[in-house]
Order: sequence, then C-alpha cells, then structure tokens
Amino acid sequence: MMNNHPRHLAWCMKKVAPVAASAFFLCLAPHSANASTNWWEGTVFGTNISEATSISSLEHGDGSLIIGFGGTTNLALGHRIEGTISITNGFDRFSLQGTGSVVSNTADTVLRITGGKNLFINGGEFRGLGSSTDGGGSIPPIGSATAAVGAIFSGTSNIVVSKALITGGTYLPNNAITLGTDGIQATDTTLVFTDDGTDSSTVIGGNGGELSWDGAGPHSMGGHGLNIGNSTLIISNGTFKGGNGGDVSTDSDFIGASWGGHAIDATNSTIEIHSGTFTGGDAGSITDTHNNPENRKGGSALYVENSDVTIHGGTFKAGATGRDDTYAFYSLAYGEGSVSNKLLGGTFDSIGFGGGRQFITLGTNLVVNGVFGQNGGILYVDNQSDAPLQNTEINSGTLLIENDFTLGSGGSITLNSGYSEIFFENLAIQSGAIVDTGTGRIEAHGNLDVQKDGTLAFKIDSTSITDRGIAVGSNVTFHSGSALQADIAWIDLNTETNALWLVSATNQLNVVDSGGATNVATTATFTNNVDIQVTTAALMELEGISVEDGKLLVLLLSRQPLNEYWNASGDMARLADELDAINDPDMMATIVEMDDPEASAYAVEQTYFTKLNTFQVAMNGLKAAVGQSVSRGTEFREKLLLPTGSNGPEGVENDWRFWMKYHGQFLNHDGDDQNSAYEATTHGGVFGADKSFGRLLVGISGGAGRNSIDADNGAEEDMNAAHAAIYSTIGKNHSYLDAGLAYGYNGVESHTPEPFRLDGEYDSHLVGGYVGGGIGFDIPKISTVITPEASAQYTLYQQEAYTETGTAAVPRSFDEFDADSLRTSLGLNVAMHNTKATQYFGFKIEGRAHWLHEFNPDPGHISFQLEGGTGNTYALAYPMLDEDAVRLGIGVSFFNTAKRKPKNILLRLDFDELIGENFNSHNLSAKAIYAF
Repeated sequence: MMNNHPRHLAWCMKKVAPVAASAFFLCLAPHSANASTNWWEGTVFGTNISEATSISSLEHGDGSLIIGFGGTTNLALGHRIEGTISITNGFDRFSLQGTGSVVSNTADTVLRITGGKNLFINGGEFRGLGSSTDGGGSIPPIGSATAAVGAIFSGTSNIVVSKALITGGTYLPNNAITLGTDGIQATDTTLVFTDDGTDSSTVIGGNGGELSWDGAGPHSMGGHGLNIGNSTLIISNGTFKGGNGGDVSTDSDFIGASWGGHAIDATNSTIEIHSGTFTGGDAGSITDTHNNPENRKGGSALYVENSDVTIHGGTFKAGATGRDDTYAFYSLAYGEGSVSNKLLGGTFDSIGFGGGRQFITLGTNLVVNGVFGQNGGILYVDNQSDAPLQNTEINSGTLLIENDFTLGSGGSITLNSGYSEIFFENLAIQSGAIVDTGTGRIEAHGNLDVQKDGTLAFKIDSTSITDRGIAVGSNVTFHSGSALQADIAWIDLNTETNALWLVSATNQLNVVDSGGATNVATTATFTNNVDIQVTTAALMELEGISVEDGKLLVLLLSRQPLNEYWNASGDMARLADELDAINDPDMMATIVEMDDPEASAYAVEQTYFTKLNTFQVAMNGLKAAVGQSVSRGTEFREKLLLPTGSNGPEGVENDWRFWMKYHGQFLNHDGDDQNSAYEATTHGGVFGADKSFGRLLVGISGGAGRNSIDADNGAEEDMNAAHAAIYSTIGKNHSYLDAGLAYGYNGVESHTPEPFRLDGEYDSHLVGGYVGGGIGFDIPKISTVITPEASAQYTLYQQEAYTETGTAAVPRSFDEFDADSLRTSLGLNVAMHNTKATQYFGFKIEGRAHWLHEFNPDPGHISFQLEGGTGNTYALAYPMLDEDAVRLGIGVSFFNTAKRKPKNILLRLDFDELIGENFNSHNLSAKAIYAF
C-alpha cells in the first residue's frame, strides 16, 4: 500500500513541480490513507485561480495543514481533517471551499488566518474540541491538549464567510476552572458574514464544563461566539451564540460562579448588523453555601466596548441569568472619546449602556421588550421612537432625551440613585405611567405634564439635595386625578416643621381642575386636585404640602418625639426626651429600621431598665464553692465518730486533711414582666486544708471559677470569680455545728441585648457569714442516722461604679450599688449509720431535703445616667432574689477500708436539685479528701 502521509505528499509535490498539473493529481488521487492524527476521504488540492497552476509547497506537521506559498489561492476540503489549517502566505485573494468537510482540533485553533486580503470561506464545519451545534461538549483530549478556538483571524482585510459552521470547544476541568473557547477570535480584521437567501453561517462559543471543586473560586464560563478587537464586522445574516456556563458545585464555604459567554464580544471595533439571531450563553446552576444569584450571569447577545454599532434588524436575547445587569445589548465606553450606537431596528430583550459619552439613535423599527438601562456615563439619545424607552432604569449617569417624550400607559422611568439624572425637551406622563425620580433629578427644558392617573414619585433619604428626588420644568402641570408620591426615610430633623421642596417650575406651576380649567397652583388647588400619597418612616410626620409663589411645591415635615411615638410615661418618657436631645444617629437609625413602636420601645426598655441578676448568680457560685454544712458535717462525723467493732475502734483519728473539689451549677430561670428568662452556669475548683483539735475542726479554702449568664437577644454576662474562706466544725455524738466566713470577687463583663448592645466591665465583691448545725438521732434497728438541720447565711454584695461603651445606643454611667441577702434553710438529712464495706473500700449514702427562704428578696434600685445627656438620673429595679426554694439532694461517700489501716481517704459525690417558683437548678460537686 502506498504511503499517503502528508509529509509524503509534500515530497511528491516537490518532485513533480516541473510537471503539469495532471501529474500532481496522479500522485494524489489514487491514495486513500489513514494516519494517527489526520485522515481524509475525498481530495485535498489547491490551484491558483488565475493561472491554474499546481501547489508548489504543502507542509504537514502535528496534524496541521500549513499554507505559506504565495501562489496558493484555492483550497477545497471535501473530507474530515483533525488539526489546524493555517494560511499565512499573504494572499491577495484566497478561496477556501469547505462544503462537505469537517475540520476539528483539540488545541490552539482549527482555522488560523494571518494577514492577506480577500479571503472567501464557503461552507464547511470548523469545530473546537467536542463541539456540537449546541456549542461544544467534552470528549477525551488527544495527549495533553485541552480545547481549540474555532477560528483565529489576525490582520486580514476582508474575510467573507458564508454557510460555514464555526464553534469553540470546552476546556476539560483544571482544578477550579473550566472554560469554553471562542468560536471566532478576530483582531485588525474586516469580517463579513453573507447570506445567499437560503442559508447563512453559524458561530457558537464552547460551553463551560460541569465542575465540582471543594476549593477557592470554582467557576465555569462559556466562550464567546465571536470575539473581535480593532476590527470591522458586517453581518447580513447568521446565527451567533455564546457558550453556556457549566453547573458548578462546592461543598466548602467557597463561592462558585457560572457565566455564559456573549454571542458577540467586541472592543474598539465598528459593527453593522442587518439581520440574524444572536443569543447569549446561559448561566449554569450553582450549588454552594452562599446561594447568591449574583454569581450566575448570562451572556449578552452583543457586548461592545468603545465600539460604533449600527443595527438594522435581528433578534437579540440574553442568556438565562440570576442578575439584573445582564442585557441583550450592552455598550460600554471609557476614555476621552465617544461612541455611536444606531439601533435602527431589531428586537431586543433589553438594552443597556455604561460609562463614557455615547450618542444613541433609537429607530422606529426598534423593539425593546424589556428594560432600557444605564450604568454611568452621559447618553445623548435621538429618540426617533419613544417605544424603546417605555421601561427605563438609570442606576447612575446622565440621560439626555433630544426630542419630546411621552411615557405611555404601563410605562415607567426609574432613577435608582442620587447620581442619576434625566433631561427632556418636553415630558408627558400619561394615564397609568409613572416617573420615579428616586433620589435623582428629572428636568424638562419645556413642559413637564402629569396627566390624569399619571404619577410622579420621589424618594427622600435626607435633607441634602443629592439624597432626595427633585423634578424641574419650565412649566409643570398636574392634572386633576394625577398622583404625587413621596417615600420619606428617616431624616435627621428636629421636632419642628422642616420644609423640603420637590417640584420647581422656573416659569409656572399649574393645576388643571376637573373641569379642564388651568390654574396657577396654590396649596388649596393642588391638594384638592392631586392625589397626594406620602409614606414616612418611623418617627417622621407629614405636616402638609405647600405651594410657594406658584412655582415651588414643598413638603412640610417634622420628626415625631420618641415619647409620643412610644406613648411612654414615667422614667421611659424622661428617657425618650433625653434620647431625643442626644439624637444618637446609630440608635435612631435602628429605631427607624425596626419600624414598630412597640418593638423598639420594648428593646430600649430591655437595654436601659433591665439588668441580669449578677448578685444572685455570683452568690450562688460562692455558696457552691465554700460548701454547705450538710457536706462538711458528714465528713467530720465520719472522722471523729468511727464505728466501734468487736475489736474496738477501727483506727486512730487523723489531725490534718487536705482536699480539693469541683463544683458546677446549671440554672434555668423564667422571665417576669420586666426581665427576660436566662440560663446561668457555674464551674469552679476549690483547694482547702483543715486541722482537728479534738472535736473541733478549723480550716481554710480558696479557689476560682467562672459564672456565665445568657438571656434573650444576646444579653450575657461572664464573671471570672475568685474566693477564699475560713470555716469551723464542732461535733459531739451525731450532732454538729458549722460556722464560716467567705469572701468572693467577680470581674464582670456585661453585654446588653441586641439591637441596642452596650458593653460594660466592672468588679463586684461579696462577703458572707454562715452558721448551721444539726442534731443526729441514731436508729439502730434500721442502721440509720436522721439529722434535722438548720442554717442561716448572710451575704453583703457590693458593685463598683462603671460606664458602658458601645455605638449601638447611648451608653449608661452606673453608680455604685450594694445589697444584702439573708437566707435560711431548714430540713432533714438521712444517712447510713455504718459504712457498707468491701475488701478495699466502703461507702455511705445519704439523702436530704431542705426548705430555703430568702428574707431580703428585693435588692433595691441601681442608679444610672446617660453619657452626654442632660444629667437625668434613672432608677433601675435590680432583679429580685428567689424567695423560696426546695433543695433535694443525694450524696455518696467512699472510704478506704483496708484492715488495720485508718480511714484517711474520702471521695464524695453530691447532687442537689433546687426547685423554686420560677427556676430550677442542677448542682453537682465532686470532692477528694486526704487525711493524715
């Protein structure tokens, strides 16, 4: 079989160069070969159209067909080729006949044209990797290749394309990125797409592939159908589509993105379109933790930068998107120059413009089904038709409408910022239409006419001229039945009447009454004929509308005092007046944002007139740390009153004991009419030592812990606690008496509830004295000791003065505060008489029940003033201490019981449940004692 590899073909052609053209075809025609990267089923030949001479240079490498000989001006492809066709011979005229052929590649490009002029491409399919008529797909690459651009044109004058299919491909995922390639890239080129009346060309960008990536920045982007720069583009007809963005998913906290490509993306170019279908690529789905639709952006049908555009017809659709700034046509200008956009015809989903100076013509055959949008710049619009502007949104920039304009029924013009303005010669707002100035500016050089059932709307964010909408005209006329709307946000006004003008007539402000008569506007004629619709934010009040000098329409506003807004009384009313006087902007803004007088009044009351119960939680923590008689008394009896056996006492008495203890408390407390419910936890550790002197035991202890309080809406306190104590126990038989003194310190960090959060830091101190005892009764028949018990504990609490910090509300400055507590307990302890012994250890179990009563449940009031205020003093009712509770508990003591050895190690576990009228707490302690 003969060798048909292109390198052999090139050798054949060099050998037969002096021979007639027929000899070349004899060398080529009989062979039907298949190589690893290139094959064909028809013929490959080239002739000089004018001289009909044979190809003199044909080279092949890596599956590419490179034409560099200047005499080659005709290439016909009737077969399938894999690789690049590259024409670099500086041709003056070249015909590329591709009908019936499919040329594809897996890297770089499929068709590359460099230089030359007058290239004619007729038919053929030029496909990037895995492309299809739907815009690409993913197939296994050849080697390490990724994807190919359908065609690259560089520096070629006059390329004429007819009946060709040119598509990009899809990059296989490379970690976080997958991209579609462009169908065509053209620079410094004149490119023409023709239509023979029955068929036209199709250019499609490659799709971005599906991507799953748990890392930073996963994104999939479709390629552009046609991407040109510094070029001239003329389209008679054709189909152009951007590639779709692929579906993106990530399980991490990263943000995925999927963007469709543009059907045509052009920079610094001139474009003329007569007909065709132009569709942006769709954005794919995104699965991530943010679920932000802004990350799904569809492509535009035509996206141009610093380019002049003339459109006579065609259909232009944007790709499916999750964003508001995706337009079927978008023109962006920047720099010192200007661009021209003549949109004379065609049907568009939407059109948009941004930046620079742009001159725009809107023709009578132009149809815009969606929005006309502006995002900056200055637009000069020759509105030969008003229809394309019936749904206009200006996010920023200046729009100048050169001709008279009528906004018809259902139409709307919306200015979305204070940096938006629009100018008309004459403006008529018809029935069912609305012009919403927002906080921008609308001006008519001539007449501004608001007809019956037409609406002129404004937004007022502050007293500044740049933060409120205004309308200006030489003559401004409101017809009977027209509407004036004003949406007023919270403004930093005083409580007196403030005047803000909305409408200004440089010549005259008129009102047409229901009988059709035109009158110079007065306050009465305006309010009697115009439907005034004003909505105000919290605290804002409309005093009325005034017409001044027949030219100026003014809103009369005031701010409602807080005490009226809240219907407050007593200290709350005094606080409201002082907050008005201080007028803290952050706090006022929050009250306005809540837009609910009951909710904001409650939130302010919770911040200023409630406090977490630091005293009770700190006192409970101190009590848990220094211990209780029921625990210490049992331990003491166990040491001094050793059981007597048949051989006498089990061991000698121990004089010294060292011990350590963990204690924890978990409290749930209901709320009341003023204070919210809260949860409190205490964790701490204690070390102690004591010595016995006969029946008397004296000891000291010290330790540290942490108390925390959590309440509704983020209110909380954290206390770093430290304490020290001295104690004594004296016992006789089964009876005992306890006494002790303790000191506790707490470094407190406090936070008031949201949204008016204030932070405080202060120190508090506790000093307590304790006395208690019990008389034990031995019941041998059931081997049980029953001990009635009673105790009393007095605690003095002192809290230092402090000042809060924070910007969400006005901070408070607190005075020093002190209070005291007297709590008694009465109950019964039931314990095993004898130790239940095993070979190495013994244990005893006891149960207890006590009633606890607080004699001073009301701590009183704590005083505060507002920082930067008028000096008022307010009294905050400190939370009540729990008056009555029942304590039910169980304790287990473990002893070492080896024979002929004293009891010198004790491990004790105690659990107590406290139950009150509106609270319950779980209390646990674990104690280890070593005696010697």
